[in-house]
Amino acid sequence: MNLVPESSGPSARGKINSFGEFQLGTFEATDGALAGKYRVLIVQHLPSAEKIQQAPSDHEHGQDSVVPLAYSQVDSTPLIAEIAPDDKNRLELTIERSGQSQ
Repeated sequence: MNLVPESSGPSARGKINSFGEFQLGTFEATDGALAGKYRVLIVQHLPSAEKIQQAPSDHEHGQDSVVPLAYSQVDSTPLIAEIAPDDKNRLELTIERSGQSQ
């Protein structure tokens, strides 16, 4: 995932784990995001066909994306996050896929 600031400044990024949890980092892996308003991008990296063949149980979704393309584009993502200037921020994000919440 990537948080892109609506004004100037650095973006924050993090990797979503299998439980849907994540930690963000701006300058280091888990140092958080700077205060401000962000557009949230979620990009799914799909495994290659070779990796799926080598370990099919590790890739239950195969080549099918579970995250709609709109969530990976700054101009089309519906997700907005506001980070307050304290260290107690918690983001809960919901994506919609084929009329279903994820």
